[in-house]
Formats: sequence, structure tokens, C-alpha cells
Amino acid sequence: MREYIVESPRKDVFVRLESIYAFREEATVRTFLEKHSFLTPLLLQARAKIAELFGSSIVTLDVAVDPEDGKYQELWARIQTDLAPQDALSALTRFDEEWWLDASASSQNLLNIKLEYT
Repeated sequence: MREYIVESPRKDVFVRLESIYAFREEATVRTFLEKHSFLTPLLLQARAKIAELFGSSIVTLDVAVDPEDGKYQELWARIQTDLAPQDALSALTRFDEEWWLDASASSQNLLNIKLEYT
């Protein structure tokens, strides 16, 4: 009899996210996403929109802790870009206006997206 190993759907999601994002402090990001799994569809949608406006830019995910309230955490998606600042800000404005301003409500203020110049 042949034995099959069944991967959990949760693991599949992390594999997919890791294929389109770079995790900083992977264990911290994974723990945060396990706790706030509702962010996963938003992250998948965000990556598609980022690719549309920023091409093949690397996007990193990391968790920031509020220095005044050590218990409050939020996830940051940082779009790495070497575009000229004016072009990068123009693309970010389009991203905000075309998608993020409406979509961000579903993040419950736990996901932020910003530029990171390389």
C-alpha cells in the first residue's frame, strides 16, 4: 500500500506567500499571519497589483512592534524599488487610488504598504 503525505492548506498558503514575498524574520511573520489569516487573500491581491505598477520588484514582509505599546504589531509590505523618487511616488499614488484605499479597510489596520528605495 502506498502512503501519501497530505500537505495542510495552511502550509500551502505559506509556500505561495513565500514564492511572491520575501519574509524578514520569517518566524515572526509566519506567527503574525497565522494569527491574522484574514490578511492572506489581501496579500495575494496586493502582490498582483504591485506587480502591475512596479514590475518585478521584490516586496518584503516584516512585522513592526509599536514602541509605545509593545503588544501592538502590524505587518509591513515594503516595495523595493530603484525607480526615481517621482516615478515611484506616482506609481504608489496610482496603487493607492486604484486599489489600496478601498482594499485597506479589510486589513483592520494591520497591514501597511510602503516604498523602500534600493
